[in-house]
Order: sequence, then C-alpha cells, then structure tokens
Amino acid sequence: MDAAQRTPEGMSRKDLAILLSVAAVFGASFLFIRVASPVLGPLPVSAGRVALGALVPLVLIAVTRQRLAAELRGRYRDLMVVGFLLAALPFTLFAVAELRLPASLAAVLNATTPIWGIVVARIWLGQAASGRRLLGGAVGLAGVAAAVGLGSLPLDGVTLAATGACLLASLSYAVGSVWTARRLGGTPPLVLAAGQQIGAAVLLAAPVTVAGTAHPPTAKAVAAVAVLGLVCTGVAFVLWFRLLARVGPVAAVTVTLLAPVFGVLWGRCCWASRSRSAWWPAWPRCSPAST
Repeated sequence: MDAAQRTPEGMSRKDLAILLSVAAVFGASFLFIRVASPVLGPLPVSAGRVALGALVPLVLIAVTRQRLAAELRGRYRDLMVVGFLLAALPFTLFAVAELRLPASLAAVLNATTPIWGIVVARIWLGQAASGRRLLGGAVGLAGVAAAVGLGSLPLDGVTLAATGACLLASLSYAVGSVWTARRLGGTPPLVLAAGQQIGAAVLLAAPVTVAGTAHPPTAKAVAAVAVLGLVCTGVAFVLWFRLLARVGPVAAVTVTLLAPVFGVLWGRCCWASRSRSAWWPAWPRCSPAST
C-alpha cells in the first residue's frame, strides 16, 4: 500500500515508537517557545530554531555519506514550500501566539492538526474521511483538552487573535504534510528534514534581520532556543519525516494529539508547572485517534 494511503490503524510497533518519541519532543517545544519568545521575539526564536534545526540532519547526512546536492536537485521549489508550511509559518505563528497564550493551550490548539489533515487529505488526495477517523480525531482532541486543562483567559481581541494564529499554524502543518506526501514522496527523510529547515531559514533571514530581538538576550532564552532548534526541531523532524514516509500524512499528524500531554509531563517534571492532577484519567480519551 502506498505511504499516502496508509491509515493510523496500519501503524506497526516501530511506527508507534517513532510517534511517541516525536510527540515527547514536540510536547516540550511549546514550553521552550514560551520561555524564549517574550525575551527574543517571535521571529528571532523561529529563525534560530530553523537554523539550528538544519544542523542535525546535515551532520547525519555527512556521517551517512548521502549525496545532498544530488537529492535536492529539482526539488528546491517544493522544499521551499515545505519549509514555509512546516516551519517558517507555523513556528512564527506559535511564537507570536505564546506571547499571550500559555504553552498548554497552544499545544491543545495544535492538536487540531489531525482534523485539518483529514479535511486536506480528502480534498487533495481523495481519501475518504471515515466516520471512525472523524470520531477518533474529535474524541482525541476532547481528551487532550481534558488532560491538559484550558485554564482561564480574558476573551478579548488579543486572545482571539492568538487562538486564530495557533489554528492557522495547525492548518499549515496539515497542508504541509499532505504536500510533502504528494510532491516529495520517495525523498530520503534526512534530505527532507535538511531541505525544509534550510528553506525556512532562507525565508526568515530578511524578516529577522529587520525585526531584531525584542529585548537583550538572556542565558535562559538562548538555551531555550538551542534546545528548541537542535532537539525539538532537528531531531524531531528527522524522525517525523521517517514516520511520514512510512504511514502517510493523516496518520503522521496524529503526533499532535499526544504532544500536549507530554508537554504537561515535561512542565511538571522540569518547571513544576501548574496543571490539573486529573490529566491521567483523561489519557484514554486521547488514544483512539492515534492508534
């Protein structure tokens, strides 16, 4: 069966292991964004993230002696599109949104990606949106919201704009995933990861030069961007593109349903963040859409 036609139900144990690993790393990214964005500003955080994120696949390509230039030939335009849809745009939107929203809420809004993915795959790939898949996405999203806890924010224009930014970023992830499966199928995952981040870095170079940093950099903010780039982007996307090649876009984006729960776990372990103690009973409600 073609990768683009695979379904979440067709995941192997190896696929699930990759899914959980990526979810664990992606879950931490919202915390690091929340630390760095108010200090450095959204554009510097995003630009630093993609620049550092490109290093991991480039090093792995050098170690494995893959021919990067040959693999990139004829794919520059598509990789620039992927860099925009899967990195430059969503990274910046989430960094902007987290100037207002807590990391947990941003992660929950990102969990709408699988639902967007079902819609985009139906329109673009002609994949039928089964009742089971739609129900799984809706129940999974509800479970994530219950597990994380939405908290209380004033329902003003800024909050609504930040929420809209997160939803647009999630849609961008879904479109980018389907675009990758449709236009770049068969491209080695390391090449995809490197090309995506390089493309995003090129797109963000001019805007970040004009914007500059919001405040003088602090050690904590710089460290947050370093981890965000090397681990939450570089390592995560190498694994995620491998997963995308194996299971297709609809199944691959279910990682965003699990990421918020891991985000809460990391927050409790590392920063003792305030979260409801009832996240564990809600965990089963997150599972149906991702298995």
